[in-house]
Amino acid sequence: MPFKDPTSDAARASMKRRREKYRGTPKCKAREKRYRDSHGRDAYYRFEHGITEEAFEAQIAAQNNLCPIGNHPFGERGRNGDSPCQDHNHETGENRAILCRNHNVMLGLANDDPEILASTISYLKRYKKEKENG
Repeated sequence: MPFKDPTSDAARASMKRRREKYRGTPKCKAREKRYRDSHGRDAYYRFEHGITEEAFEAQIAAQNNLCPIGNHPFGERGRNGDSPCQDHNHETGENRAILCRNHNVMLGLANDDPEILASTISYLKRYKKEKENG
């Protein structure tokens, strides 16, 4: 063992250098992929939303693969702007519809407050009229 005290600054610095060297290697990426495959989306949906991945996909199919706010088709699964996201009420935890990521984030940034969204709409309409008038 190179260090008598594994909590020493020298030991921590050495471990950090080895960890940074390992990350990004094909071996590390393969290990991360195996972990994601075994602890994948189904585990995420069960933990975060209390549903299975099958229930999530069934909800998307029931919505005809369309975001109910933008009425546009969902993109690939992942973290893209048009990928499907489970929307939920932050106060009750109750699941709502599946939205595209952009619209889900928009609702979250507005704190799910209809007054903020209504004032945002009036703001956009006001500036749209000004642009059209001149």
